[in-house]
Amino acid sequence: MAAGSKTYVLADGQRIANPRQIRTLLALWGGPIGREAMDRIAGSSNSPDVIARLRRKGFDLPCEPIRVTDRDGKVSRPGVYLLTASDRIKVEPCIELFRLAVKG
Repeated sequence: MAAGSKTYVLADGQRIANPRQIRTLLALWGGPIGREAMDRIAGSSNSPDVIARLRRKGFDLPCEPIRVTDRDGKVSRPGVYLLTASDRIKVEPCIELFRLAVKG
């Protein structure tokens, strides 16, 4: 699932060429994703860094806490990343190109 080295220009003029960032944005297009799942999707054991780099490019990418009960019965509030409406506007022109890129 390697994205090529092509550079994509988003609606706000930002450029994205990093395969991890492309996989992250494509995945978030489908809905909120937790950090552990994002590690697997991005291909990085440090997806918060991928998110931080995208935020420096002007994305909001909030991390909203959700309530879960772990296997020991304890309540936890892990976060899920999601695209805001303005994030979606930036990404939308490239989403089909991203899909083609990750298919290789």
